[in-house]
Amino acid sequence: YDELLEVYREGTQAGAYEDGIQLVISALLQAPSFLYLTELGVSEAAEHGDSVQRSDYELASELSYLMTGGPPDQKLLEAAAAGVLQLPAFRRSELRRLRAEHPESRDHLVRLVREWLQLDVIENTAKDPGVYPTYELYWRPLIDESHQFIAAVLDERERNTPRTSDLSTLLAADWTVGGKLLQELYSAEQLPAGKLKLASRRGILNQGAFLSVQAHARTSAPVLRGAVIARRLACIPVLPPGTAGVIALPPPPDPQLTTRERFEIHAVNPTCADCHDKLDDLGFTFEQYDGMGALRDNENGKPIDSHAQIAMGTDFDGSYPNSNALAEALATSTTVLECFARHMFRAGSARSVDSGGAQTALSEDAFIAHWRRLPDAARGNLMDILSAYVESPLFAERRTL
Repeated sequence: YDELLEVYREGTQAGAYEDGIQLVISALLQAPSFLYLTELGVSEAAEHGDSVQRSDYELASELSYLMTGGPPDQKLLEAAAAGVLQLPAFRRSELRRLRAEHPESRDHLVRLVREWLQLDVIENTAKDPGVYPTYELYWRPLIDESHQFIAAVLDERERNTPRTSDLSTLLAADWTVGGKLLQELYSAEQLPAGKLKLASRRGILNQGAFLSVQAHARTSAPVLRGAVIARRLACIPVLPPGTAGVIALPPPPDPQLTTRERFEIHAVNPTCADCHDKLDDLGFTFEQYDGMGALRDNENGKPIDSHAQIAMGTDFDGSYPNSNALAEALATSTTVLECFARHMFRAGSARSVDSGGAQTALSEDAFIAHWRRLPDAARGNLMDILSAYVESPLFAERRTL
């Protein structure tokens, strides 16, 4: 209080009352206590890396921001006052209550999935209108689809299909959500409640949002699409080209060649081959779709080739005719299942192995050990993964910096 009063006085020295108040408000909005959630814990750590038990009110805030993206409600504050949030089972029940009672939790969970697959980037993704003249027409429906499909999967799982995991439905569903424009783009059949029955497309990876984001302004992008599958679905590290001293430039356009033919130069360039042999094959399975996700059977007068042999040392290695077959394999992969859990832990805990180093990697592995004890039917479900996290000691503790 004394400090803010001093700020106010400073503001009025060369101005009026309003100037002092404006300076106080500016100071408040820039204060670390306003910008950050401060955690003190209930015990003091001896040194860097020690664990501190979060207080009841810190746990209440963690639970609320994890599920709703906002501060605790009255019931959660009452639970904190009663001291019951130190109990893992009670944290789990409160997480479930927040999901049931707060409609905004639905959008918050949708955001986790969209960020996992980088679908949120479509809001800032543009295309060359000379190459994709209809993209602007489909842009908003593709954004809406990415929201509504994920929400429908989460809702359907919680209401009707306890034996089908969120992950398998997200990756292999033979339906989506959309209106007339998407029905035309996908050559789909209209179903009740705004759903579309898909003839061949399978899952979120074969939807226009993903395919548009993971493409260039004028062409499709096998490397981008393959890298996302490797990094975000298989948790296979893919180093940026710059770490190997390589300047990443796509092969130059050539009206005589397909995109696949242009990118196959990677296989004969020894500098590129080690990484691109694997990444490009993953991306080539999506070549049946152009840079905005429209189906195509030829490019530059040549037939599209979307078959690929995947050999990355995973349980989904094999031969695939296209990305739809790949998506169905990914939907049943234990490699992908574990990677999904890892990414949801990172999102829920706001921890990154890249920035947190070895200690964060140990925490993540500890969570995965906890996650593996879940029943098979629960390990691919977002709410079950988050529930496992809030029940674990990792949620109730934090490490000192």
